[in-house]
Amino acid sequence: MPRDFDLLHTYWHSLADGSVPDHDLVDPGSVLELLPYLMIVEFEERPFRVRYRLSGSKLDYVSNTELTGRYLDEFAVDLDDDGKRNPDGPRNQAVAILGGLYMACRDLRKPVYGIYDWPDKKGFLWQVEVAMFPLLVRGEVRQCLALEYYGFDPARGPNAPALDPRLPVFD
Repeated sequence: MPRDFDLLHTYWHSLADGSVPDHDLVDPGSVLELLPYLMIVEFEERPFRVRYRLSGSKLDYVSNTELTGRYLDEFAVDLDDDGKRNPDGPRNQAVAILGGLYMACRDLRKPVYGIYDWPDKKGFLWQVEVAMFPLLVRGEVRQCLALEYYGFDPARGPNAPALDPRLPVFD
């Protein structure tokens, strides 16, 4: 487990002694070093959808878009060489994996960990590890804290993914 996952797990566990904490107990100032990679995610029902309430600056940089306010299923758009939707494309696969993990986090009422592949602008697949920690809203799991780990520094180096050059580089 990446060190940051362990830090967030320890913090989450401390909020309610291992039980699912209420979202009002979360203090972002307590995990300042994780904020650039942290998301607050909201679960909607009928149908089940995942909405990003808040996303860290490095997540927005790596994904080449502002995630806040968007839905997970908006990213399930893969096109083949003819410009037609490809349901077997890597984005669709990643969104399906993430959707299943978020649903498991909600249903199991405990932290969930997983791995998925995400394509950069050039189509190269990057392995992303994700950790999700459920939060209560009015007594039900309706949100979670999520943290992603890319295994590279997204702002530096020749091995970083192909990112949109118009986006700022965060140091």
